[in-house]
Amino acid sequence: MLLNEELKNKRVLVIGDSFTNIIGTSYSWLNRLRVHYNWSVDDRSISGSGSDYAFHEFMHNTQEFDICIFAWSEPDRLFIPAAPYLNSAEVQLKHHMEPWQKDIYRAAQHYYMHLRNEEMIIYKNVALLHWFDDYLSKNYNDKMFLHFHSFPKPNINDNVYTSVKDTDNPNLYHTFETGLNITPSLLKLSVTDPDAPEDFANDTRPGHLSKQMHERLFYGLIEHFKKHTYTDNNIIDLGR
Repeated sequence: MLLNEELKNKRVLVIGDSFTNIIGTSYSWLNRLRVHYNWSVDDRSISGSGSDYAFHEFMHNTQEFDICIFAWSEPDRLFIPAAPYLNSAEVQLKHHMEPWQKDIYRAAQHYYMHLRNEEMIIYKNVALLHWFDDYLSKNYNDKMFLHFHSFPKPNINDNVYTSVKDTDNPNLYHTFETGLNITPSLLKLSVTDPDAPEDFANDTRPGHLSKQMHERLFYGLIEHFKKHTYTDNNIIDLGR
């Protein structure tokens, strides 16, 4: 059966970062998929969260689902249950800091200044996703998984925002054998969007995409779903 039919009337769990924290935006690709396929969506995405949050949230999920959509984020974003949105930018800008979180933010600042080892963070994230892929195949072979990748695996000597714009290599942390992998990274779509801001720290686009890019992503997905079946370890390349 084609994916277009398999996707209808499903319970969908979404876990990711700001790229998928968009179910409340009517024109977003995720909300349009919800309407198009009559999904019941539980969107647990948290802006600013990392891949550790997505892993932890799934492992502690108790709700039934038919499809799980992941947006795998940057692995150097800290996972602290009291502040799951804590990352290197947030510890400096303190947009979400509550008075009782001062010590948490102070500790995070010291971590990013003195303890972070980006090379080891990448190695550990690759290992985690390999293990998690195996875990999904053994425990959830009756479910469907769509893996979006918010960020590519960076060259630690390059700025991820500038390097991703100039390359067509998806360079993922992991290509999942359990589920579909959607490329390019959502960051690639974001930085090549004609409406992309010069300063991404002040990006106000929902999901970091313009309305036109949300539409392109939505139609790219449903056109693929109309022509293909669900096949594990398959890659949907929307960059062509």
